[in-house]
Amino acid sequence: MIPKMLGKLDHHMVELVQGASAAFAMKLLAAAAQFLLSVYVARVLGAEKTGIFFLVLTILLVGSIIGRAGLDNALLRFTAAASSLGRWDEVRGVYGKGMGIALTVSAVTAALLYAGASSLSLHLFHKPDLAGPLRIASLALVPMVLALLHAELLKALKRIVAAVFVQGIGIQALTLAIFWVFARRWEVEGAVWAYVAAAWATFLGGLWLWRRATPRLSSCRGSFPTRELLASSVPLFFVASMTFVMGWAGTLFLGIWGSSADVGIFTAAVRTALLISLVLVAVNAIAAPKFAELYRQGDMAALSSVARTATVLVSVLAAPLFIFFVAFSTPVMSLFGQEFVRGGTVLAILATGQYVNVLTGSVGYLLMMTGNERLVRDNMAVAATLNLVLNVVLIRAYGLIGAAIATAVAIAVLNLGAMYLAYRKLGIMTAPIRARKA
Repeated sequence: MIPKMLGKLDHHMVELVQGASAAFAMKLLAAAAQFLLSVYVARVLGAEKTGIFFLVLTILLVGSIIGRAGLDNALLRFTAAASSLGRWDEVRGVYGKGMGIALTVSAVTAALLYAGASSLSLHLFHKPDLAGPLRIASLALVPMVLALLHAELLKALKRIVAAVFVQGIGIQALTLAIFWVFARRWEVEGAVWAYVAAAWATFLGGLWLWRRATPRLSSCRGSFPTRELLASSVPLFFVASMTFVMGWAGTLFLGIWGSSADVGIFTAAVRTALLISLVLVAVNAIAAPKFAELYRQGDMAALSSVARTATVLVSVLAAPLFIFFVAFSTPVMSLFGQEFVRGGTVLAILATGQYVNVLTGSVGYLLMMTGNERLVRDNMAVAATLNLVLNVVLIRAYGLIGAAIATAVAIAVLNLGAMYLAYRKLGIMTAPIRARKA
């Protein structure tokens, strides 16, 4: 089926497949680094201390969302469109204003996180052991934010390998490499120090890669309206916040109402289930700038063809791993240690939610890259609210299983809703089914 499809690809899809292949290879390395880090942390620290470590990283992720201020996809969208037309003054203007906003917001957020570590640990999570690692983690916030934004900028220039390295491999692989030196002596705090060092190294690498990719910017003055940048980034900040809720609310609520061991098991299952959408993530890396480019050129037929064909490809490629995780969920979770075996059903449920994500394709990016940020925001608000309600109700009643059900159902609702909106707004059905425009 796939070879037959590949023979019919137009030049847009050829570019997408070639870029996605490179991205997939790098994403595979990133996923391997993340999975190995998760397994190694779990085996060295045990379920309870692993839960503390992952809870720290989840809180740090919240801070990074605030620090990025919705600029991720805004920078990607405007840089991809401007660079494709050779408008480097716009690129420099977008870069300068985006980095200035992000640096200011992330620095303030890091300071507040450092100052409020004790209060969060004692009064919200009721885990005194969380305070020290959380203070250390605050030092990683600024470089983490700037590294992630440079990754999006590199994607916009179709420097996919460099982008995926900065976004996925850098921090994970470097943390894994440094971890064994610190963790055995200082346990959780050593692991967090390793993450801080990795974040700074990755940011500096991303900055170097960006400057190497954009030598023309040194001769440009830079010009881009701040109002236009904020008009896109503000609704996307809400989208990023709700995206976090979709993926990690279960971890935070388990941190409040469950044990540290519950957090460790759930987060290990979440990270494992995310491997199913690895192919989709790789396609997104090249699809997003391609969507922006085709939409700006007004080529809706090519846009529809690229979006739909990409979905068919990723659905077929992701199916074997989905089936494997459902059929052998308990043996997979046993890789983390005997304490994690009870997370087998959790993995199977989360894997189902992730496969629904794959079946709907790059629908979120399709909407965002075509100027429909507000539709994405509204759809995300519905799904995230559902996720919060389900987490509150189900975690108290069913613990780990409740968190998994809440997360999987919300992911399915989010992606099916976005698919419907893309069909109604753009006339593009991304899922591999036949549909007629109403």
